[in-house]
Amino acid sequence: MASVSVLLPTLNEEESIESTINQVRKVLPDAEIVVIDGLSKDKTIEIAKKMGAKIILETQKGKAVAIKKAFKEIDTDYALMIDVDLTYPVEDFPKIIILLNEYDVVMGSRFRGKMEEGAMSFTNNFGNRIISLCASTLFLKWVSDVCTGMWGFRKRAYKNIEITSQTFELECNMFAQSVKKGFKVAEFPINYSKRGGTSKVQLIDGVKDCILLLKERFSP
Repeated sequence: MASVSVLLPTLNEEESIESTINQVRKVLPDAEIVVIDGLSKDKTIEIAKKMGAKIILETQKGKAVAIKKAFKEIDTDYALMIDVDLTYPVEDFPKIIILLNEYDVVMGSRFRGKMEEGAMSFTNNFGNRIISLCASTLFLKWVSDVCTGMWGFRKRAYKNIEITSQTFELECNMFAQSVKKGFKVAEFPINYSKRGGTSKVQLIDGVKDCILLLKERFSP
């Protein structure tokens, strides 16, 4: 059987990390669970350690920096990635693994599935669609949700994707790199739930996403 790592990037996620790990273990009991923490000040690391997760500490801030480090340290056949805010359907991980038999990179699309009322603000909804349209146009590859927090990769993909972003541009960076390097990319519909707490995403992040996409498109 193929080996699988599940990457959980965290920053002060003590309220959701235990539930997320339990959900992963339920659907993928043999998977390696990797928590990549970026300077959490709460009990995130303590909880993850008690639950037996592998811990990768990242001294620099930013989700992109964390995932870049994780990609270097893991060596499994497949890498799955999900945001630790209980909004994404962990139970769909087996679907991603099935798709990875055919594709190099798999993305879960919130816009092709069902969104719980209040799960995404009008501003974020509109911004995500604009960024996805920008990505689709620049790279001539249709993508409905380039900012999704649910991904799957074959080893040859995650070992060759060059992450140059620092924070919330990570997803655009990974999509652009996947297309430029000729990887087979697929989307599938996922349901998206309302999160607890406050979103860390801001309007300026959308601007940075578009700038990164432009740089990726016209760089060698």
